[in-house]
Amino acid sequence: FLFCCVWSIGALLVQRPEAKERSRFDAFMKQLAAMGTIDADRVSASQLPSRSLYEYCFDVADGCWRSWRSYVTEYVPPASGQFSKILVSTADTVRTSWLLKTVVGLGYPCLLVGESGTSKSVTIGNFLAGLDPANNITLNMNFSSRTSSWDVQRAIEDSVEKRTKDTYGPPMGKRLLLFVDDLNMPRVDTYGTQQPIALLKMFVERKGFYDRGKELGWKNIKDVQMVSAMGPPGGARNLVDPRFISLFAAFEIQPPTNENLRTIYQAILGKHLARLNNSDITQMVGESITDITLELYNAVLEQLPPTPSRFHYVFNLRDLSRVYEGLLRSSPDVIQGPADFVRLWRNEVLRVFHDRLISAEDKQVVHAKIAELVQRRYAIVSEKALADPVLFGDFRNALADPDTAAGGVVLRLYEDLGKYSDIQPIFQAALASYNEKRKPMQLVFFDDALEHLTRIQRTLRLPLGHCLLVGVGGSGKQSLARLAAYTAGCGVFEITLTRGYDEVAFRDDLKKLYAMLGAEDKKMVFLFTDSHVADEGFLELINNMLTSGMVPALYDDSEKEGLISNIRQELTAKGLPDSKDACWSAYVEKCRGNLHVVLAMSPVGEALRTRCRNFPGLVNNTVIDWFEPWPEQVCLQGGVVCGCSANVHSCKAVHLQQHSNRASQLVFV
Repeated sequence: FLFCCVWSIGALLVQRPEAKERSRFDAFMKQLAAMGTIDADRVSASQLPSRSLYEYCFDVADGCWRSWRSYVTEYVPPASGQFSKILVSTADTVRTSWLLKTVVGLGYPCLLVGESGTSKSVTIGNFLAGLDPANNITLNMNFSSRTSSWDVQRAIEDSVEKRTKDTYGPPMGKRLLLFVDDLNMPRVDTYGTQQPIALLKMFVERKGFYDRGKELGWKNIKDVQMVSAMGPPGGARNLVDPRFISLFAAFEIQPPTNENLRTIYQAILGKHLARLNNSDITQMVGESITDITLELYNAVLEQLPPTPSRFHYVFNLRDLSRVYEGLLRSSPDVIQGPADFVRLWRNEVLRVFHDRLISAEDKQVVHAKIAELVQRRYAIVSEKALADPVLFGDFRNALADPDTAAGGVVLRLYEDLGKYSDIQPIFQAALASYNEKRKPMQLVFFDDALEHLTRIQRTLRLPLGHCLLVGVGGSGKQSLARLAAYTAGCGVFEITLTRGYDEVAFRDDLKKLYAMLGAEDKKMVFLFTDSHVADEGFLELINNMLTSGMVPALYDDSEKEGLISNIRQELTAKGLPDSKDACWSAYVEKCRGNLHVVLAMSPVGEALRTRCRNFPGLVNNTVIDWFEPWPEQVCLQGGVVCGCSANVHSCKAVHLQQHSNRASQLVFV
C-alpha cells in the first residue's frame, strides 16, 4: 500500500533544492505508517527503509523492500559499438524502466515529465526496443509548435490497417505503441486549445477518431497504446489540458545526481580505456577525467545561462554524451600517452561547449576553466594538452583509393592533425579532387575556414551527426559544408525552390533523398538553408528528421512495399524476422544511419531564435558552429583573389557591402 501511494499520489512531486516535495511526502508517509526504520538495501516488510521510499521497490515475490540500486547490472558495451545504443544501468534508469514495464503491461497510457536531458526519451526508446517485435509495433512522433491534429491522425492512420467496416488497428495479434515526445510543444490556438492534444484526448478516451473524408464516419482504433514524454511548461512548452493528463499514469523524472552521472560516464569510459590497454593513461586520467568533465559542465551551466541573444546556450546531458562519444573514437595507434588523451579531451569539450559561443568573453570563460582544470589535475602534461591550435579529424587519408589500400579498406584514424599549415594541403587536394567531379569552387583556406572545415567534417563522421551552422550571409557556410561532406565520403542533397513550391513538393523531394539513403544505401548530407524555408511547415519535417530519422506518413503502403524488398532479403539472410513492420523498421534505421542534416542559418533578426524555440530538435539534436565575422587575414587574401588593390580596411568594407552570394564568392573564390 505504501509503495503504491508513493508511485500514484506522490509520483508527480518534484525534488529541487528550493522545493523538496518528495522528502516531505516521504516523511509524511513514514509518520502515518508509524513503523521502525533501518538503513539497508533489503528491508523486511515489518520495517521501512530509513532512506527515501522513492529509492526503494517493494518486491512482492520476496516480501521485502529492495533498493533500486540493488537491481543495477554491470554495463556491457553494445555489440554494434554504436554510441547511440549505449544505456548504462543506474538506479534512475532501473526505476523508470520498471514503472514503464508495469504501466504499459497493464495497458494504461504512460507519461514521463522531466527537464531536458533526464534520459526520458532514451529510456522509453530502450524499453520499446526491448519489447518482442513479434507482438509489438512502435510509432515514434516528435511534436513541435507546428504539429497539427491532421499530422497526428495521418501518422496513426498510416500505421494501422482495416480490420472490418469501421475498425482499424495494427496487424492481428500485435499492439501498436505510439510514443509521442515533446507532448506539450504544440502551440495554443485562439480558443486556448492545442489541436493535437484535443485529438489525442478523444483518441485515448474513445479509442478512435472521425474520418476526415466527406462521410465523417467514426473510425474505431484497436490495440493502440500511448507512451509520452514532455518537459515542464516554459519557453515554447505550454500547459496541457489537465483532463488529458488525467488519462495517463504520470511520473516526474528527476535530473540525475552528480554521483549517478559519474557512474554512467565512468562506466562507459572505463570499458574503452581497457581496450586502449595503456596503463599510463588509465592511472593518470582514468578516474579523474569524468570529474573534470562534470566540473566544467556545471561551470558552463552556471556562468553561461541562456538569454534572449544567447537562446542556444542550452546545455544538457546530450552535450556530455557528445564529449564521451568523441573520446570513444580514440585508438591506441594515435593516443599513446596521457598527454594525447588529455589533448583529445580538450578538443571534444571545445567542440561541444565552445563552438556555439558568440562572443570573445564567453569563449574566454570556457578556455580559462579548461586551462585551470588541466593545470590543476594534469600539470605534467599541461603544456602539450593546452597548445594551440587543437585540430582533430580523420581526413588525412580521405582521398586514398580503397582499391590500393590493404584489405580494400582505407584506415581513417581520429587523430591530432597538428597545425593549420599541416591540414591546409590536405584540404587543397580535397578541393582539387572535388572540382574535378562537382561544380568547381575556389576557396581561400585561411585559418578560420580550416577551423570550421575541421569542425563540420568531425560532426559528419559521427553516426547521427547533424550540424547547425550559424553565420551571416556570405560567411561560407554552404561552401565549407559541401567540401566537408566530400571529405567525409557523403553526397550532398539540396532542394530547388520553384514557383508554387509547397509542402507536397517538399515531401516529394524528401522521398528522393530517402531513396538514396535506403534503397541505394548512400551516405548523404541534406543541406538546408534559411532561404529554403518557403513554408515554416518545412521545419516541422526537418525536426522529425533530426529526432527520429524519418518523416511521419511520408510513404503510403504501396510505396513502402517497393522500398523494403531489398531489406527483407537482408533480414532473411541474417535469420531475423522479416515481417512487413520489421522490414520497415530496419529500412528507417538504415536511412537514419546514412543521413546527416546540415542547417545553414543566419542569426540576423528574430527568425532563428523563434525557430529554435518552436522546433527543439534544431538545437537538441545538432552540433552548433557559430561563424564569426571575417578576420583581416581573409580580406588580405580575398583582395588578392578578386583583384582588389585597396588596403585591408577598404577591401573589407567593400566585401561586406556586397550581396551575400557575391560576398561569398569574393572571399572564398
